[in-house]
Amino acid sequence: MKNLITKHKNDFLMTCPRFSETLAQKELSSLGIHEHKAESGHVSFRTSPIGAIKAIMHSRVASRIFVKLVSFDVRDEKELYARALKVDWSFFFPLQQAFSIESKIVKHEAEVFKNLIFASQNLKDAIVDKFRSLKDGSRPDVRKENPDVHFLQVISRQGYKSDWFKVEIFLDMTGFPLHERSYKEYLGDAPLKENLAAAILLSTQWDKKEKIYDLMTGSGTLPLEAALIKGNIPPSYLKIRDFKEGKKPWAFLKHLYFTCSQKLQAQFAELFEEIQAQVAQGFEHLKNSPITIFGSDFSDKAIHIATENAQKAGLIEFMEFKKFDATIFNCGQEDVRSIIIMNPPYGKRLGEVQALEDLYFKLGENLKNNCKGQLAYIFTGNPELRKKISLQTKRKIPFMNGNIECRLLEYPLY
Repeated sequence: MKNLITKHKNDFLMTCPRFSETLAQKELSSLGIHEHKAESGHVSFRTSPIGAIKAIMHSRVASRIFVKLVSFDVRDEKELYARALKVDWSFFFPLQQAFSIESKIVKHEAEVFKNLIFASQNLKDAIVDKFRSLKDGSRPDVRKENPDVHFLQVISRQGYKSDWFKVEIFLDMTGFPLHERSYKEYLGDAPLKENLAAAILLSTQWDKKEKIYDLMTGSGTLPLEAALIKGNIPPSYLKIRDFKEGKKPWAFLKHLYFTCSQKLQAQFAELFEEIQAQVAQGFEHLKNSPITIFGSDFSDKAIHIATENAQKAGLIEFMEFKKFDATIFNCGQEDVRSIIIMNPPYGKRLGEVQALEDLYFKLGENLKNNCKGQLAYIFTGNPELRKKISLQTKRKIPFMNGNIECRLLEYPLY
C-alpha cells in the first residue's frame, strides 16, 4: 500500500447522521482539515493518514471513517470484475487477514447494478482470484463478522442517461461504529445513538456553562455527551484506555499502511499522548466546575440505567439524575438562562400517537407557564404531535434518527 505511505494527502470518507454533515465539516476544520465536501449522509475530505486518525479520535458526530483505495469506471458487473482483477490487493491487506465487502449505489439507480449482493460478489471474486494468481493458489478468507479488513464499494452513475458507472473502493479505518463510545452498559427504550445526541447538543445554543436539563433522559445519552462536550474530552477516551491496556480497538491498527509505516506509528504515538493529556485536562476541568448537567425521567428503570451508564463512563460525579415528571418541571426564579431539552416518544401506531397527544400538550403548557426566561428544545420524529405544543418555534433543525425524519424544535420561553 505504498501510495498511502508516500502520498502527503489521501481521499477519505466520513459517514454521519444525515443533516449533521455541516457539523462534521466544522469538526474537520477544527482539526486543520480544510479540504472537505458535504453530501447526503457523509463528508468527503483530503488529508494525511494521521489527519484521518485524528478525526477518528476527535469526531463526535462521525459514524465511520474510510480511506479511498481505488476507483475506476465500468458499464456493468462483468466489467467491474475485470477492472477489480487488475488491482494488486496485496498492497492493501495480507493473505492471512479475512475481509468483508459492503456495497452501496448512489445517484440514479439502474437495472445494471440493482442487485448489490451480486456487485459485492463480483468484487469478492476479483480479490480472491487476484490473490490466487499471486500466491500459488492461496486465497484470503471472507468473514462477515469482525473481519480484519472491511471494504465499502460505492457505485454511482455518471449521469442520468449515461451507461457508465464510477466504482470507488474504500477501506473502513474504524472497524466499529464510532457512536459506540463504550459507556453504555444498558440501553433504555429507543435510545439515541451517541453521535446523534452529540449532534443535537452541538446544534443548540448551549454555551457549556449554562445549566442543561434533560427531562426525559432515558439511558442518559444526552447528559453523558454534554459532559464530554463541556470538558472538551475526546469521545474516544474509553477506547484510548483500551489501547493503553494492550487492546486494538480500531481497525487501522491492523492495516498495512499503518503496520508498515514507522513514521505513521510514531505520529500516532505522539497523538496518543496528546489525547491522554487532553482527557486528563478535561476531567480536571469538570472536577473544578459546578454541576450544570441534570437528567430526569418519570421511570425508575430509566434513572437506574442512566446512572449505571454514567458510572461506567466515569462521569457520574459531574451530573445529577433523579426521578421527575417532565410535565411539572419548574426552573424556579433563576436569573440566568438554562437550557431544557427533551426527546419524548414519537409513537409508531395510531393508538400510541393518540395517547401521546396529551403528553405533548402538557409539555408545551408547562414550559410556557413554569420555565419563563429559559430556552427549550424538543426532539421529535412526529410532525402531528409537535402541533400539540402551543409555543412559537424559532428554529426547526432537521435530523435523521435511523430512518425517521426528525426535527429539533427550539422554543425561546418569554
